[in-house]
Amino acid sequence: MTVKEIVDEAKIHRTTFYFYYENTGDILDELISWLKEEIVYIYSSRLRMN
Repeated sequence: MTVKEIVDEAKIHRTTFYFYYENTGDILDELISWLKEEIVYIYSSRLRMN
């Protein structure tokens, strides 16, 4: 996936993308981190319910 594809889909300007990220790998790293947090939250919630 390219920066152009991302900014077109998100309907943001390229400079906005580069304000938050250096490259597309940074988005992937952030997504993986977020997913890990969500997984931990979901399983922690389930453990507390049992």
